[in-house]
Amino acid sequence: MHIDKALDVIDYDFEGKVLKPIFIELDGYNIAKAVSCKYFNVDIINVKEEFKDKPNNSFIIFTTIEGEGKLIYDRDYEIKMGDSFLIPASLGEFKIKGNLTLLKTTA
Repeated sequence: MHIDKALDVIDYDFEGKVLKPIFIELDGYNIAKAVSCKYFNVDIINVKEEFKDKPNNSFIIFTTIEGEGKLIYDRDYEIKMGDSFLIPASLGEFKIKGNLTLLKTTA
């Protein structure tokens, strides 16, 4: 436990800002950037009807924070609030249908 070393590197003058996401309306859903850095991105997606996507040379992690729906690829997979699921980089195009809010994390 290096508590003294940890305290030495804290920036007590740092002031964070809470920004309200700006949603872009698309056909069947809306999306907003929540976090973006050189290591990962997190988007908020409100699926109203259908959301189509495919991995872009990396996996995708979804976390359902509200509602329920279905992941559709080779068959239907039920999605409910609290579920997290990983889409492999090799999966190809998939759909998410329903009325739900997701966090989409990509590398």
